Amino acid sequence: MEPWKANFSSANALGEVGGFNKLMRPDSLEALLARENIDGIDDPSTNLLAVDLGMKAGAAVFDRSGAVLTVESHELIKNYTIGHVVIEGADRQLFAHWKTAIEEASSSIKLARIVASEWREDFLTKKEKKVTTKAKKAAALIARQILKDSGYKKKKLSSDASEALCIGRYAIRALKWVDTTVPPVVRYANGEIAT
Repeated sequence: MEPWKANFSSANALGEVGGFNKLMRPDSLEALLARENIDGIDDPSTNLLAVDLGMKAGAAVFDRSGAVLTVESHELIKNYTIGHVVIEGADRQLFAHWKTAIEEASSSIKLARIVASEWREDFLTKKEKKVTTKAKKAAALIARQILKDSGYKKKKLSSDASEALCIGRYAIRALKWVDTTVPPVVRYANGEIAT
């Protein structure tokens, strides 16, 4: 099997790709975007895996149109061809396990690491960002929008899965896989998130 068509399942945790020497974290989304521009090779059949890394992990797989293919808590139960992985999470040891698994699976998978404040800056209001519980509630409502936009039906989402959806939408917008002139979050005139 070609290395760029590695399939991931719950048995394969993922991590960061180091060695990119720019004035940015080598594992940042900005570094991933710079590598995309330098490499110029991006298999259009690959998808994006977004992960909210923590004691309980949430994960979502997006296709290039921005549609959700799957969203889960704890583990991904289906196999998808993954070309990009974006992880949000502060635990360096967990992240190191993901890095090792990615490097063992394929040298062509592009990996980026973000912090919550990156996607929250684009998606949440100042009021929503101030208090963690408000941020989690807003992420849950945004996740519902993302699922609805994708035609994906899922009744209940954990906060980790909701955040993975937000991370994925943030990443696919940064990669310009979708129209970025459209706002990332639909809101009512009063500023509330549309449901």
